[in-house]
Amino acid sequence: MHSLLESGCALEFVQQELAMQKRGHDGMYTLRLEEGGAPVEVGSFVMDFRGDGGKLEGGTAPQKPSSNGKVQVDGREFYASVWGLVWTKD
Repeated sequence: MHSLLESGCALEFVQQELAMQKRGHDGMYTLRLEEGGAPVEVGSFVMDFRGDGGKLEGGTAPQKPSSNGKVQVDGREFYASVWGLVWTKD
């Protein structure tokens, strides 16, 4: 008999628990990297399209169908795409 950790299930569960998830206009959303789709957590170091870096402090999932959502980095609010991030519907 093998453990959950050996099967990778425990690791996946931990990653999901740490990922930034917020309620949007039509359900729950997870913040992910645009490239590769890995979940992102609060406190992560992110880089913008200019190569400048910052600490992810929070975010707002899309609040209407035409919205892409926003993130807070180093005390300022930006569109998620500025930092190579995207909100995906769970």
